[in-house]
Amino acid sequence: GDELVGYGMATALMSTFRFGASARLTVRRDGSLLVETAAHEIGSGAHTMLAQIAASELGIPIERVEVVLGDTTLPEAGGTFGSATTLSVGSAVEIAGRRLRARLDELAGEPGLEPREYPDLLALHRLDRVSEEGIWAPRREDNAFAMAAFGAVFVEVRVGRIVPVARVTRAVGVYSAGRIISPVLARSQVVGGIIWGLGQALTEGSRIDPLTGGFLGKGFGGYHVPCAADIPAIEVEFVAEDDRRASPLGARGVGEIGTIGVGAAVANAIFNATGHRHRSLPIEPR
Repeated sequence: GDELVGYGMATALMSTFRFGASARLTVRRDGSLLVETAAHEIGSGAHTMLAQIAASELGIPIERVEVVLGDTTLPEAGGTFGSATTLSVGSAVEIAGRRLRARLDELAGEPGLEPREYPDLLALHRLDRVSEEGIWAPRREDNAFAMAAFGAVFVEVRVGRIVPVARVTRAVGVYSAGRIISPVLARSQVVGGIIWGLGQALTEGSRIDPLTGGFLGKGFGGYHVPCAADIPAIEVEFVAEDDRRASPLGARGVGEIGTIGVGAAVANAIFNATGHRHRSLPIEPR
């Protein structure tokens, strides 16, 4: 028809950031589990991810796990940035879970205590709760190894022949990020990153007034981000991995990797469709 179709791809690489963290896990007399750490939730699903790790370690249903974050009186943890929360804080939670399970087995006098037996055990010892802390920090010897999440991004674009506006009609991303703790959360993170990358490629521009040096688009009227109608079908896959050198969990990091490479893939697809190479963003009709 009246559209040029192009395909483009690009690679992605995001260094694996790691920091020391600590967490406290508590089994209460009613059989519920409390997870406490000073990490932060910024919308990336830290509550769910930490609850999953703790529930898996203690065998307690996730709906009976309470996660408390973001208070400086709690066990110390780093900030939520650099795609590092899961592998760093999650490792501390896993270690705390193992120590707590061992403590409960010790109280029981034998290993293999069932989670349904926790309330009776605490009642027998006249305890309201049993707590253990876990601390994890990167090992110095691991600094000799490069660590990163990797990816490859593929997009399909359509460019109008008469009005040369580019539309991305399909995006596919495949990533290597170590063990994926929560596939649903990880996929959502990467889909959001790809959408961010599409905005970078086609709509978002920080224009500056040459006389005053001030930004011209200070609101959504002048700074355009993608809306639902701009977003195509997005497919995300992860390579099955378990990187124990990066963290005890086997995870590396998912977050920023979703945005990396998307703009380059779109630029390559537009070049494939039109023969015109763009080297600045956003890509606009000329």
